Amino acid sequence: MAIIIEAPDQLQNMTIPDDHLKICGNTQPSNWAPLAPSP
Repeated sequence: MAIIIEAPDQLQNMTIPDDHLKICGNTQPSNWAPLAPSP
């Protein structure tokens, strides 16, 4: 599986594995808040 560091907007709505969220840091949209709460 390829890891996308900077996903295009059309991919933002996809379900991303936790590892991807950790790599992206704070780049996830607010709708991902339940999956990756902001510090």
